[in-house]
Amino acid sequence: MTYYNAQTKNTGNDEGDVLSFFQNKMRNLIQRNGGDHSFSFVMEEFTDKDAPMAVGTKTKIKLTHSGHTITQIEKSFSTILLDFVLQLNEAIDVSADVNGIHKLFVGFKNAVEFYEDCRFWVDGKLLSSYRQDELQRESFAYNTIKPRDAKATSKFSHSTWENVSQYSPSVCGCYVDLKDLADGQRHKFTIELTIPFTDQLALQAWQLYPNAICGEIEEEVKTSLRAMVWCQVNPNVVKDTLQFLDDKVIDEELPAVIPITRKFTQIGNPSQIVSEYKQLQTITEGEGEDAVEKLEPLREGAIAVKAGEKTYSLSTKKLTLTVHGGTIQLGRSNLAGFGLKHGAYEGLIRELQTPLLIPSQELTREIFEGSAKPNGLEISKSIPLKNCTNITMMFPKSPTDITCFDNIMYQNVQLTVNKQTYPDTEFSNTCTARFYQHQLIANELDGALEATQEFEDSFTQPLNDPITGKRYKNCRSDGTSFGINFQLERSNAGYVFDGLDTGGNSITINFRGYPMYRGEDDTYYIPDPDLPNVHPPAPEMWLCSDTYFTWSTRGVEYYERGIPEGYA
Repeated sequence: MTYYNAQTKNTGNDEGDVLSFFQNKMRNLIQRNGGDHSFSFVMEEFTDKDAPMAVGTKTKIKLTHSGHTITQIEKSFSTILLDFVLQLNEAIDVSADVNGIHKLFVGFKNAVEFYEDCRFWVDGKLLSSYRQDELQRESFAYNTIKPRDAKATSKFSHSTWENVSQYSPSVCGCYVDLKDLADGQRHKFTIELTIPFTDQLALQAWQLYPNAICGEIEEEVKTSLRAMVWCQVNPNVVKDTLQFLDDKVIDEELPAVIPITRKFTQIGNPSQIVSEYKQLQTITEGEGEDAVEKLEPLREGAIAVKAGEKTYSLSTKKLTLTVHGGTIQLGRSNLAGFGLKHGAYEGLIRELQTPLLIPSQELTREIFEGSAKPNGLEISKSIPLKNCTNITMMFPKSPTDITCFDNIMYQNVQLTVNKQTYPDTEFSNTCTARFYQHQLIANELDGALEATQEFEDSFTQPLNDPITGKRYKNCRSDGTSFGINFQLERSNAGYVFDGLDTGGNSITINFRGYPMYRGEDDTYYIPDPDLPNVHPPAPEMWLCSDTYFTWSTRGVEYYERGIPEGYA
């Protein structure tokens, strides 16, 4: 038992064979230096068009710098200063919020979701074999399964619910005072995004790239705000934070539970937030000696909040926050790299006479023709598969959902691919321990890597009371990273071409599942109980396929289809 733990934590020093330990391990702790003492970070402005530029404009981002022989792709990143315009769908009254405790978070789950599509250019020539028009969904899928530690060490690139709900500054977004949007008019706000290059699925295995040999690379992207998310931060958390930061007492006696939506909502979709926070006025009833002063009555559903001698009325309501475009004020690449000694450079040229294979992956999206019915889903689609490692079933509740997906609360769930069932025994429901373990394994999170809290909650946090079946009015924390990942390739095997490939021939893929709770308690078929006749759009399949790049003295190539010779 201790052996396994030591290996997992990588704390063992192999002290058993002491002589070998000194000969092989200690002798090679210090590596030979092939660099020429010229490491540097170089900033390059986005090209094609000068900032400021409107969001939605295509621009090129340099991934390499000609002053470097080797670019450290894994350490390089882009920074973007972004203005955008927000508007609530109606005016509200939060005039009593003099301390600024009612705040909205607006931003991205992952900063890379700012890119809607991309192409690559090498030495000024388009890499025509690569095109990704679903970059926001691909980036969401890839970054959702990143472990907790990976997101914790990449500041301002990810907005985990743990950070947002605690009013942490370590997010890719901003906190907006609700009173600044209360008039229902358009208002401009600014955020800074940090986007590591390797947050893109295609570049996940790029580390040291020999740009002096293989060519200078630029990425052409189209930007978009469609993947933004928003929520109200718990006013109690904001109050406690401001009291500590400003070393002052805020005397609002807020209730412990305020009925706001405690999860991310896609921008443009409704969320329950505070819609009224105003001082109650004193009114006089009767005349003369019989006159009595009373506070005006609370409107239905409102909560009374004491603040010293004053009493406030607090109400919540479903409101919609919309983004009306934006402007990139500044866009820069931060490029890490260095030069090589002559001998190392010559040796690398000889090595790259034979193309070097760089593993990659690609996500494509397929939309089913059928959609959910009161009795569940039984849908199919015929498509070809290419080196497909996973099929992830996604269930938008709104046509605008890109990065927010709730548990569908289904039972008897199973996928059939060309008459082969996955898994062989259906999932009894989408909240069981077996189901969650399958998701951990399919996403390589079943070992030493720990899933983020919102990933776990997406699979283990039910949306209904398990005994009565009644839908909860709210959730305990964010669970909007749900998707059913069906594994088609063996895991824990590194990069292997072991996925399902149909050689260009179409096969039939079936999905079935049935609601655990019917009628008004079916949280998937009826996303909003106030709108019982509004139902979700068709489910989607997100297909992940093994692909690869080659680096050589002849340049860079991308292979979306096929398997390298000798790797089948």
